[in-house]
Amino acid sequence: MRRDFLTSVLLALALVTTVAPARAAVWSAPEIMMFDQETVAVNIVDNFSSSGEQVSTLKAQPFSTVMRGGFTPEESLCTRVGVAPCDKPDQSYFATLILPACVTETDQWCIESLGVRKKSDPAKNAQFIRQIDAGTVADAPGDGIPGGSTVSLWRAEGLQNSGGADTYAAYVMIRAQKFPGRDFLVSNFSAMVLPYSEKRGFQYERASAREGVNPMGIRGVQTLGTSPGCAWTESGLCGVLEDFPSETRVTMTLRISNQLTGWLMGRMADPTIEVEPLNTEQNRIRIDAEPVAVPQFYATSKKSEVTPAMQQALGGRVDFGSRQSIQANYPNSFDVIDSWKDAAKDRAAGLVTTWSASTVKYGFGSFCLADTTKLLGVVTTNAMVYDGSAPAFENGTLNYRVGGMHYNPDGQSEFQGTYDLVMRKATAQCLYGFTDAPIT
Repeated sequence: MRRDFLTSVLLALALVTTVAPARAAVWSAPEIMMFDQETVAVNIVDNFSSSGEQVSTLKAQPFSTVMRGGFTPEESLCTRVGVAPCDKPDQSYFATLILPACVTETDQWCIESLGVRKKSDPAKNAQFIRQIDAGTVADAPGDGIPGGSTVSLWRAEGLQNSGGADTYAAYVMIRAQKFPGRDFLVSNFSAMVLPYSEKRGFQYERASAREGVNPMGIRGVQTLGTSPGCAWTESGLCGVLEDFPSETRVTMTLRISNQLTGWLMGRMADPTIEVEPLNTEQNRIRIDAEPVAVPQFYATSKKSEVTPAMQQALGGRVDFGSRQSIQANYPNSFDVIDSWKDAAKDRAAGLVTTWSASTVKYGFGSFCLADTTKLLGVVTTNAMVYDGSAPAFENGTLNYRVGGMHYNPDGQSEFQGTYDLVMRKATAQCLYGFTDAPIT
């Protein structure tokens, strides 16, 4: 069976090159007291597990409201398409589905293997432990999408994380949409590996989804059971987020739709990607890379000190007495770090080691970057915020935007930024008019 390998292309990028200090503990954003109506907290999040999406869900919304945008009334939680309350002809469907570990050789839409090792050692598979107990979406043959499972837990024997445990959680999440009269379209996926240790406590709940009504009287789907500082939760149990051990590499192999092509964005370093077609619908994708230390943004401000620029960066609305979160790859994340830089004292609040990959929009400026039939390349960075699309080809060069604070949490040492591009050989040749000579 033929394999397509991506070829590394060296790009120059001016970044600070001082060495970042080691971290002693895993950082997480502090909680703000809800009764403090004079203060707002802002932080930038970098993964779906910290943004309430660690539960598989299938939701329905009226198509007319989807097209208008804004708040969506009558959002319903579905068991499957065609079963009440998700059986109306004018509904659109939105699926967030977590993929399980593969069980058989013929399973699709699953994690075939995971490995965590010292980077000087040969690749070795971790041992699958179990899927956590959390909300799921049943598989309904004929829908065009898989069922939604839960986070999978793995053991890399002898490779202890910062919590002294050799356990790692794997999230692989896909998103799919279906509009009236059309089939489901799988639009993107995210994959993340999170080191964890276990902690018991009565406050931890099973992660699930339910319908609820917000203070404005709008019905929607809410996720329950997520807890700050936990990679996953069950009833009475938290998978406490930890840091990766130093000098490690992570390998994940997925069986996933060949619709998910184009570009990958990664929080990782020195990646190697292999793509192998399994059949007419599925690829096997193997990602091997090192985790990276990502600076975390967190700042607070009193109501009297919030400037118009700070307010505008948050979409014009500041919810005092709360913590507002912005995704690191959203366009307004650059405005947030610019306008809130002084409040953050131009330094990272913490550093967290991360290993993740996700699909991004195709590149702009050249037809060479718009091919959606194959995996074109991978962009990786440890920057605080980054462009959520692939590099753009402008004036004969590939441009990509990253940003962040100047300093590490100590406020004195400068942060070391990294940026890598792994590109298909044919794509590089198309962009730059290279001959068929090897690219190094």
